[in-house]
Amino acid sequence: MQPPIAKKIAHKTEIHGYTLNDDYFWLREKENPEVLAYLNDENTFTNKQLEPTLPLQKKIFSELKGRIKERDESVPVKSGNYYYSTKFLEGKEYEIYCRRKGSLDASEEVLLDLNIIAKDLDYLSLGNYEWSNNHKILAYSIDDDGSEQYTLKFKNLDSGADLTDSIANTYYGGTWSKNDDYFFYVKLNDNLRPYQVWRHKMGTKADQDKMVFEETDNRFFLSCWVGRSNEFILIETHGVNTSEIHYLHTEQPEGNFQCFRQREMGVEYSLTHQNNRWLITTNEEALDFKVMTTLVGSDAVENWVEYIPHVAGRMIDGVTAFKNHTLVGFKEKAQEKIQVDTINGDTHLILFPEDVASIGFGSTFEYDTDICRLTYSSPITPYSVYDYDIPKKSLTALKTQEIPSGYDKAKYECKMVYAPARDSKEVPITLIYLKGTKLDSSHPLYLYAYGSYGMGMSDGFSTSRISLIDRGVVYGVAHIRGGDELGRLWYEEGKLQKKLNTFTDYIDCAKYLIDAKWTAKGKIAGCGGSAGGMLMGGVANMAGDLFASIAAHVPFVDCVNTMLDDTLPLTATEYNEWGNPNEKEAFDMIRSYSPYDNVKAQDYPNLLITAGLNDPRVTYWEPAKWTAKLRELKTNDKQLLLKTNMEAGHAGKSGRFESLHEKALEFAFVLNHFGIKD
Repeated sequence: MQPPIAKKIAHKTEIHGYTLNDDYFWLREKENPEVLAYLNDENTFTNKQLEPTLPLQKKIFSELKGRIKERDESVPVKSGNYYYSTKFLEGKEYEIYCRRKGSLDASEEVLLDLNIIAKDLDYLSLGNYEWSNNHKILAYSIDDDGSEQYTLKFKNLDSGADLTDSIANTYYGGTWSKNDDYFFYVKLNDNLRPYQVWRHKMGTKADQDKMVFEETDNRFFLSCWVGRSNEFILIETHGVNTSEIHYLHTEQPEGNFQCFRQREMGVEYSLTHQNNRWLITTNEEALDFKVMTTLVGSDAVENWVEYIPHVAGRMIDGVTAFKNHTLVGFKEKAQEKIQVDTINGDTHLILFPEDVASIGFGSTFEYDTDICRLTYSSPITPYSVYDYDIPKKSLTALKTQEIPSGYDKAKYECKMVYAPARDSKEVPITLIYLKGTKLDSSHPLYLYAYGSYGMGMSDGFSTSRISLIDRGVVYGVAHIRGGDELGRLWYEEGKLQKKLNTFTDYIDCAKYLIDAKWTAKGKIAGCGGSAGGMLMGGVANMAGDLFASIAAHVPFVDCVNTMLDDTLPLTATEYNEWGNPNEKEAFDMIRSYSPYDNVKAQDYPNLLITAGLNDPRVTYWEPAKWTAKLRELKTNDKQLLLKTNMEAGHAGKSGRFESLHEKALEFAFVLNHFGIKD
């Protein structure tokens, strides 16, 4: 079967004295039947090309599904006089949301069964899920096509019936006033940017709602929430490196929001309310962040007092407060830690057994408590939920992830190695592999990375990667610049005019692993998604000969055209991540690595590219255009496959089993090009 060939229609953009030639610009026309026909033809071609791997796909899918406990329940979380939880039933794709009143022994009440809602849908995502303070009404929102446009609904929890209140075109985030008369929610504009907060009075129609806040600068997104103390509603307007927060007492929902501190470009801050004070986490004169405090009502910066000082290389990335305790999460040398500060001045670290691990704050809705919920896993230790007794400094295990098909931790090893980058920086790489693996260059290696937005890759557990490791594949996660694993500077050195470090770090990690005999040239599979897909595209252009295959999921690859189009949802807010190409210096840098703009006549590794037709973050046409241009110019006959999900968005298929088919397809593609057929 011959691959589809997209037609070429000349399209030129003149900028900074340079002409951008884009023969596949027409693929942006989503309503054009020829565009949909092309995407469907690519899907047909991909399916045909992957037919020989179907037995392996089915086997891997069976393995992945076998590691999921089909009938499962989360650890209940106390809120008021109720215990809230979620559960899965055998064979069901979606969660069921439940609660018990008074005690864990009480009868279960089902609040929301997503399986019923999804009955006639190809896709389903739950956005808001907020019960009222009196526990009588549930606010929830549904996206049914992956576009991240949610319809907000309200359910009477006494009768079980949906109320007539229904609000379209909303986004994540929302909260109740203290007396439950009002619900505050976020609205999207025509370009799918969250830009307004509205107040809905229960029992009235949506057209009577009142806008209480609007962000007119398209570089900023809005979010809205209430803290654990339930005293203040917070609206945060945030860009890549700047934030501003407005607050309103939950008992005064008809009042006006007050700005805590006006935005200053480059200054980020977040607020946590505790008793009569604010905890302010900020990067002002503190690259890796510090925590300040001030009394409620004393917002001015001159009233702020240092609480936790800045320490270079110790990245503070989360603060959560209880009535008598404060917990601070931070990263240091690519390791995650949690510090506890009590009201009486005691400070200590919560100790876990493994250095390479993922530690997080679990759901805790109570404010006046000495018990906090934590989560823990490592690359070889399944996910666990703990309650931590702060005064006693003791951990109580509440739940450990069960793997029905079996899992023997003793079979596996994990270590962190450091690859020398070309500028002598050391890049951490987490490696997971079968115990006894010899460094003899014989092993295929799967190397995942992201490297953008300061989003460090957590060293947590994954059941899916076992299907690779058990077949002798070494699994690696490269903690390249652009993430924050080694502090904020690690992020700053992988963005804007230093973005090339992200690509070269990844390539240098691959070369180091070859030199150290973890693998060999041509025996590596690269993988990344979204901005990590951009990384894969750049690496395919720059050093494709190192790889047997590359999987690029919903990849941000048409970087110049996208960043020139400020009608797209993310463009303007991301000028501080990539640069504004309307400025020549930024244009030159983006064009130097943009995967689509740098496709050339050369050999490429086997490529699996995925897209979502309704994706608002990375529009489907980016991977489609990239595929078309690669097919036109590449000089070898290795596989080039585009798989577009025609009913979903950025996250791919919804449902816990349906999404496994996508992972099984990718793994079968990768293993096939390693020469592993079973």
